[in-house]
Amino acid sequence: MEARMRLFGWRRVEFLAPEQWRLIADSGRWDNAYFILGDEYENPRLEVTWRKMKLPKGGLAKLLQIYLKNLRKQLSKELGKRAARELEVSEPRERFVAGHPALSCTLSLRGGVSSVNLWRCGDTGRVVLAQLNYREAERGEYLQLEERLLSSFKCHPGSQVLWTPGPLSFHLPYTYALVEGSLNPLFSYLQYAAPRESRYLIIAWSEMSSRVLPQYGGSLKKWYAEAVVKNVLGGLRGYRLKFKESSGEGGRVAVLEGHSIVMLPYVLKKVYGIAWLSGEMMLSLTTVSFAEQFDDALRDLRSVERQVRGG
Repeated sequence: MEARMRLFGWRRVEFLAPEQWRLIADSGRWDNAYFILGDEYENPRLEVTWRKMKLPKGGLAKLLQIYLKNLRKQLSKELGKRAARELEVSEPRERFVAGHPALSCTLSLRGGVSSVNLWRCGDTGRVVLAQLNYREAERGEYLQLEERLLSSFKCHPGSQVLWTPGPLSFHLPYTYALVEGSLNPLFSYLQYAAPRESRYLIIAWSEMSSRVLPQYGGSLKKWYAEAVVKNVLGGLRGYRLKFKESSGEGGRVAVLEGHSIVMLPYVLKKVYGIAWLSGEMMLSLTTVSFAEQFDDALRDLRSVERQVRGG
């Protein structure tokens, strides 16, 4: 049976992946990072790694040789020298991924198979390695999946970048980079920064409001003030904050507004946030910026709000 796919986006790459796959590991920044997608049992199925670098003499073939040498060392250390000797590597073949020349090979060891694809994105200067993991019995299914995944891969997005954390999906301007975050059904948050514009956007949510909200006396405002503003944003010390909660046709909503005056030099910073309840989902969006960039920061927040609300 063919897997149902969805468009997955993370750290400025995007591609089609089975909809039940979820992010199970993530580390790094723009120039040097990796993430892993796991299946419903959290088995690592796809590992994507990149590093901003120039190709060495020998090009992709040399990089693949270095990767395999390091892999054998790792296998020897973790599973013993016999495992390193048993690793079977297919002859590398040339292909294209996201419009870039790539090298692909297949690794086999004790019933496990990994399909390795390596290329350099000339648009971003990043060398990317995408490794798909499966069992020998799944080879036919995963060869088809690999073609769908790689043919949809984008490693140099445009002005808007797709992010699909957990159940959410939204686009952010390219200037925003993920600087901190944590993913958990009870409480998740992602903090983005646009350094050149000196503004921040924080999205936080819980997928189990019926379990979480009673811990805050059933108050959406209290959840937002304590779980998000206090625990994630350090209470926004130095800001004069004002919270309010209301109910209407759109459901329960909590709103945060505030400002801070930074001396030496004299600068006004502003904060705005909104939290809302939708079934089992509680979500909040918060932006912090200098006053002169606040209109743009608020525009970005409203854009994400429309996307995650489905408006």
